[in-house]
Amino acid sequence: FASARGGEMDRVFLPWWTFDSRTVTSYRGRRGEHYHVTRGFGKDRRRVRRTRWSSRSGTVRVDFDDVLVPATNSVPPATLAALETWDLSALRRFDAPLLAGSVAERYRVGLEDGLRIAESRMEPDIRRAIRRDIGGDEQRILALAVRHDEVRFKLLLLPVWLSAYQYAGATYQVVVDASTGEVHAGRPYS
Repeated sequence: FASARGGEMDRVFLPWWTFDSRTVTSYRGRRGEHYHVTRGFGKDRRRVRRTRWSSRSGTVRVDFDDVLVPATNSVPPATLAALETWDLSALRRFDAPLLAGSVAERYRVGLEDGLRIAESRMEPDIRRAIRRDIGGDEQRILALAVRHDEVRFKLLLLPVWLSAYQYAGATYQVVVDASTGEVHAGRPYS
């Protein structure tokens, strides 16, 4: 990278939403129980697996705490996903002097859009809870209706060091998680 031209690192506070929700989900599904039958005679004799299906329905409850959703689009999605390992127990209340000498980005993903993203991130956990509730060897979820109760949100500003460099006419972004020091960067490939 001898010919790469880079800039300085800037401390930037990126906006993130965090959502809490108590979900109650009613579902309809099917439970599959495997059994085996013997088919054929003599050398052609073999065991064949079959599945017996039965209908199931019920309700599952799953609570979510601090589901993170980036409220920025200035950093590539793959980098944002890698940053989602924040230790939220170390959060502090907003204090303007903490931002001195830094850039704080305004949120670009609104609250309603953030909530829709959070709900989609919650769905796989809800589906796992339904599959556990259905039981058996296989499960099929035919319908589900999720109700979100006690939804709460916070807008966070989380610190990163941000820079970019140019190489061979392309610009690559470098993001350093300010809490862990972990580096996430685009790079040229040969």
